[in-house]
Formats: sequence, structure tokens, C-alpha cells
Amino acid sequence: MEHEEKEAEEHEKGADGLPKKPKHEERPPESVTEAIANREKLQSDVIEYEKNLEEKKKEKRESFFEIFREGRPSIELSWSNISDDDCCYLAGLIDKYPPNTLKTIELVGNYIDFEGCNQLFKALDKQKSLRTVKLSWNRLQHLSFDSLCTMLKNNHPLTTLELNGNNISNRGTALIAEALESNTHLITLDISNNWIGNSGIQTLADALTKNHTLQTLDLSNNKISVKGVEHLDVMLKTNRGLITLDLSHNNLIDGGIKKLADALMMNQTLVKLSLNNNWIGDGEAACLGVSLKTNKTLKWLDIGYNNLQVDGQRSFLKGLEENDTLTSLGLSSAHFSDEDIPSLTHALEKNRSLVYLDLRANSLGDNAIKEIVSVLVDKNQTLKEIVLSDNPVGHRGINDLDALTKKRTDLKITLSSSRDQKGRKRLYPN
Repeated sequence: MEHEEKEAEEHEKGADGLPKKPKHEERPPESVTEAIANREKLQSDVIEYEKNLEEKKKEKRESFFEIFREGRPSIELSWSNISDDDCCYLAGLIDKYPPNTLKTIELVGNYIDFEGCNQLFKALDKQKSLRTVKLSWNRLQHLSFDSLCTMLKNNHPLTTLELNGNNISNRGTALIAEALESNTHLITLDISNNWIGNSGIQTLADALTKNHTLQTLDLSNNKISVKGVEHLDVMLKTNRGLITLDLSHNNLIDGGIKKLADALMMNQTLVKLSLNNNWIGDGEAACLGVSLKTNKTLKWLDIGYNNLQVDGQRSFLKGLEENDTLTSLGLSSAHFSDEDIPSLTHALEKNRSLVYLDLRANSLGDNAIKEIVSVLVDKNQTLKEIVLSDNPVGHRGINDLDALTKKRTDLKITLSSSRDQKGRKRLYPN
């Protein structure tokens, strides 16, 4: 009997353990009074169902967050199906933490909306030891930033803020920019994949003419075009703090890169710059090459997956020949082939600073590999790592690379990014 009652009870619950919505027979009423009575009964059942559902949700929420009731230095709940209500509940727990308890919170890939976000940052503002907040890939939008911007304006000692993929748009960016004008602690800001556009860039660039604390800024995939870069151009000529800037996956064609190249000739702080996937053509590549001749701070540059042709390649590599500070260069899918290799090998002969070179996804065959190997054996001992993945390298090229690794034991060569027949990556040296 007890077993049958248990089975009946479980039958009334769904797969998630919550109560099922009550079902009613769909028999036509025989009178008006019966219809009214049925409707009142249905309303009563629905109210009772919703009440039970909320109680069950509350029980599950309390059980899930039980371990965070006591003060913890780190909260990591990324990709955990955290709802906006869940976030509000968590904010209430954090609000009761003693000050200087929490140092890191990661809530990436959940369903947090504006109310949960505002409640969360109100609670986080009291945690003065907090240094890292990661809220990428939620549903924040610009309405979520009242408490966040208040926190930044109060000069909270937060150093890292990641808001990637939240559709914050230009309006959310304007709010963050206003807060950055007076903030002196934030070092890293990621607002990539937010479609902030040129107007968003304008407010942010204006703020960074006053803020010299921010060091790392990720603006990738934000629908930025030449008009937006015009504002970055002005900012980079005066900003003294920014070290890393990611502008990949934007639309910097038609003069955007040329403006940026002008700024690089004057900027004295930028160390790392990503420009991949930006429709860079020969004219833009030539301008970047000119800037490399005078820039003395840039150490890391990625211009892969663009539209470089022979003239653009040659112009850019001429600048590399005269550069003595760049240590890492990304030229993946830059349309290099066996016929274009002389300009690359000549640049490698002259350059004495480059340590890492990425040439993946080009059209370099055995002849090109032979020329590169020759340079790296006899004329360039500085390069320590070269990536040649996804190039049409044959057996002769592989043999040449094998011979190179025996002569240059300090050199790391990645030849294939895909799995070979044994399921292992081909990497030299072993």
C-alpha cells in the first residue's frame, strides 16, 4: 500500500521534480451553474498548482545555493542555468557576507537580466576585496547597468570586468564610459560581441582620453567601421594607459586601418593589437608597414584572415624588416603562396626581434617550406616558434622540417592543427 502511494505521488511530479499542472476532464457542462462551478474549481486548482510550483522552486533554489550561504572568496556558477530570480536570491546571500570576503565571481552563460544584475552589483559594491567579475553571455542589456556604473563611479577596487555577448549596445557603452571617466582601478574590460557600433566607440574613446588606468580593452565583433576608428585614433594619440586592444572581427575597411596606423606612429604604450578579420587590403597593409618602422612599443600584432595580396604583403613586410620590437606576428590566412615567399624570407633575414610567427591557413607548399627552412638554419636564429598548420605541405616539406628541428632544437614547429591518422597532433619537436 505504501509503495502504491509513493508511485502515485511520483506520478504527480514532472521529470524535474516539480508538480505537474492539474488536468481536467473536458466534458461539456450540463447547466450554467455547473459551468460556473467548473470554472471556479479550475481557477482554484491553478492557483494551488502555481503556489506549489513556487514552493518547489524555492526549495530547489535554497538547496542549490546552500553552499554559498556562508561567506566564500570565490563563486563560480558559469553555465549553470541561473535565472534572473536566482541571481536576485544569490545577491541577497552576498549582501549578508562580511565585507572583504568575496574576491571573484563568475556567472558566464546564464539567464541573468536587468533586475538580477542590478541587485547583484548593489551587493558586490560592499565587497571591497572583489577584483574579478565575469558576466559574459547573459541578458543584461543597457538597463542592467545602474548599480554597476554606480559601483565604478564609487571607484570600487574592481580590476577585471567581462561583459562579452550581452547586447549592451551604444546606450550601455555610454553608461560605462561615463563611469570610466572617474574610475582609477579597472584594468581589464571586455565588451566584445555587443554591437556597440560607432556611437558607442565615440563615448568610450572620449572617456579614455581622461582615463589612463585601463590597460586591456576587448572591442572585437562590435560593428565598428572607419567612423568609430576616427575616435580611437584621437584617443590612442593621447592615452597613456592602454596596453592591449582587440579590434578583430569588425569592419575597418575604407580607411579605418589607415587611421589606426597613423595613431600607432605616435602611441607609446600599446603593446598588443589584434586586427584579424577586418577586410584589410593592400593599402591598409602598406600603412601598417610604415607604422612598424617608427613604432617602438608594439610587441604583438595579428593581421590574419584579411585580404592581403602580393603588393600589400610586400609593403607590410618591408616595415617588418626595419622593426626591432615586434616579437609575435599573426599572418594566418594572409594569402601567402610559394610565389610570394621571397618577400617573407627576406623580412626574416633582416628582422632580429620576432620570436613567434603564425602562418597557418596559407598556401605554402614544399618550395616555400624549403626557403623558410633555409633562412631559419643559416640567417635567423631569433625565431623560436612557427605555426604552419593547414598549409599544403607534402612529404618533401615535412622532411625539410624534420631536418630543421634536428639543427634547431630550440625551435617549435606546429605543422598540423587537425588530427592525424593516429589521433595525435603533429608537432615538432616532440
